[in-house]
Amino acid sequence: MKNGYDGTTNAEYASMSQTFSGLRYSTTNPLNKGMRGLFRLEGEGFSSDLILHEKKVGEIHVHKRGEGWNVIDVYMDNKVRGKGYGKELFRDLNKKAYEEGSMLYVRERGNGGSVVLLPDGRHLLESFVRSGEAEKTDVGYRFRANGEAS
Repeated sequence: MKNGYDGTTNAEYASMSQTFSGLRYSTTNPLNKGMRGLFRLEGEGFSSDLILHEKKVGEIHVHKRGEGWNVIDVYMDNKVRGKGYGKELFRDLNKKAYEEGSMLYVRERGNGGSVVLLPDGRHLLESFVRSGEAEKTDVGYRFRANGEAS
């Protein structure tokens, strides 16, 4: 079975992916060319399917540039929403960005970003603000270094 945008097999995907709470994704799949064209991105990034129990349950696209890792799109199926996977995904991404000496942020559309926040996504990001793991900015949300509360 193939996963991801590059036709990677399950075995190959598993060997290069991050896993937590059974959810798997990869930070090594290059940002797909369709996303680059759609958002006119330059530089690096990654696109990955989100895999749970060998089934695709979502996808994520992250653009890496000077100021940090910008989540440009994330989607999770309704059946896995509200179960903590999104929260753990963002915590894991923030940890990996921090390990690279960078920061994680989400810019909303109309504020120099591409993300259209639906109610579930806004609720998730606001929960990070309430816990002190992120802050609301004039253009979106910026996560604190390694998730440390202020």
